[in-house]
Amino acid sequence: MPTTQKDDSQSQAGSTEGSTRKRTSQNSAENTILKADLHSHLAEGGAQQMADRYAELGFDVLIGTDHADSGPDAEFTFDYSEVEFPGIILDGAELSANHHVNHIESANESIKQINHPMRYDDSAEDLRRLTDRIGADLIETTDHGNDLGEYPSPADVITDTDLCPTVTSDAHSTGAIGDGYVLIEVADRSGDRVIEALKNGNFAIGGSVW
Repeated sequence: MPTTQKDDSQSQAGSTEGSTRKRTSQNSAENTILKADLHSHLAEGGAQQMADRYAELGFDVLIGTDHADSGPDAEFTFDYSEVEFPGIILDGAELSANHHVNHIESANESIKQINHPMRYDDSAEDLRRLTDRIGADLIETTDHGNDLGEYPSPADVITDTDLCPTVTSDAHSTGAIGDGYVLIEVADRSGDRVIEALKNGNFAIGGSVW
């Protein structure tokens, strides 16, 4: 089960960042920290202008998670290959059924995040069942970048589940970018390493709400 802590560093948004580590990373002095938003609607907000704003705010990883139909034949319906961004670009989609779930993938890795569970009044048992059913590793603890003060908080996630809590912007426009993000510790700059680090909990959460 992951453990969490707050440290004394300040994020670029002026808030305290918190660690969501499951285990201690190796050779941390040689690793790189990458800034990413795990929930962003690039197509809805204008893909290139969204990408430009992420770059302006120092993000190293661009992930589009626009809404897509859920189901066994669900496919990513948005193509971000023409977007210019000076960092890593990962494919993603927000699969929208009874619960919204982000599916993010790189060349050889993939990960799922349960989005804004407070909208569904989920209990800890509900989240455990959903996790077992879809194979999630992450859970968002904000709604449109806002801390609603509702269950689950990052501490609740760590106490009640085997998931790692995240903070995101859920940005639908450039104005919301930066409200929430994660700082990911990786051994090298590649999409596969980003997702591996997220699965291992080697990241910190930050933003204007945390």
